[in-house]
Amino acid sequence: MARLRFTALVFFTLVVTAKSLDYEEEKPEVVLVHGSCLGAWNWFKVQAALEDKGYKVTALDLLGMGRDRTPVDQITSVAMFAKPLTDYLASVPNKVILVGHSLGGVSISFAMELLPQKVSKAVFVTACMPRNNQSALDTFPPDLFPGLVSSGVVIINFGNGPNSLPTSFSVSSSIAEIINNESPKELVDLELSLLGSNPYAPLVEPLILTKEKYGSIRRFYIVAGKDHLFFPDIYQKPLIEASGPVEQVFYVKGGDHCVFFSKPKELTELLIPELLVNIRRADPYVVVTYDGRKAPGAKSVQTKAIVRNGTNIFTFLSEMETRQQSIRKQDGPVKAVQHSKLFGTKHPRT
Repeated sequence: MARLRFTALVFFTLVVTAKSLDYEEEKPEVVLVHGSCLGAWNWFKVQAALEDKGYKVTALDLLGMGRDRTPVDQITSVAMFAKPLTDYLASVPNKVILVGHSLGGVSISFAMELLPQKVSKAVFVTACMPRNNQSALDTFPPDLFPGLVSSGVVIINFGNGPNSLPTSFSVSSSIAEIINNESPKELVDLELSLLGSNPYAPLVEPLILTKEKYGSIRRFYIVAGKDHLFFPDIYQKPLIEASGPVEQVFYVKGGDHCVFFSKPKELTELLIPELLVNIRRADPYVVVTYDGRKAPGAKSVQTKAIVRNGTNIFTFLSEMETRQQSIRKQDGPVKAVQHSKLFGTKHPRT
């Protein structure tokens, strides 16, 4: 009898262990893609937190960015810029979750179209999300990029001479007033010390995105409530409305554009794959809190009726716009540059 009990115990232990191993093996890999002028380094807090929870995480430097030494003025297409990402996806055996921040939305969109069989879902974090035949610049409010240039926040570089087309762009330290308004100072200082130039082509090249490839992949969007570059109401609201079937919209209260610095814990909780896996397809367009609980009153509705805490989220964002307009009138000299000069009328050379 004792031997029988021992055998049963061993069998039970082996079964439990096998199930645990299967669970570990089933965890999808998360691939993190940075935005303009940044690099894989900007994900270090989120990457470490996800790895602590047992996930395989890969943060990539796009061509010419971070540790990649390719001269940015020689990068002339989205395909070149995103090659480290597409090469990596081509090499992995299983589907991954793609996460793109800011201009990284262009790179992950390109990869989704090129290698849809390697992507289980895509998460756009305060990101560009172009439609077919759109460039990143096409998704911007018309005066956003010209305003950044005319105010000196963005510097256009002409690597082939002053009479040629732009080849890259850089940002001045004043960018921190716009993208790091809620980030800790030590992380802002780190960011400013590591910022590089970005190829110009990924900003202006239209993408070909088909329903059969790009459109077959589940898409999610993360809004940061205090994003002062891609204002939620001015940029992200119309972007989400126009983009087609975004399956869920998530909201990080108090996050700035670099939400991986301002709200890394909240962002990490949203990126945990179980959260995205366990949200049912029967509940599209549901806004949840950062920890994955459905917001009170949330239900299956069309995008224009997304609710947050029982309130239409776009009504909420419209109220934010009113407050943002008020900020522009009340801010002191430093932030007056951020807001009033940001929306200038002079267009950069293209």
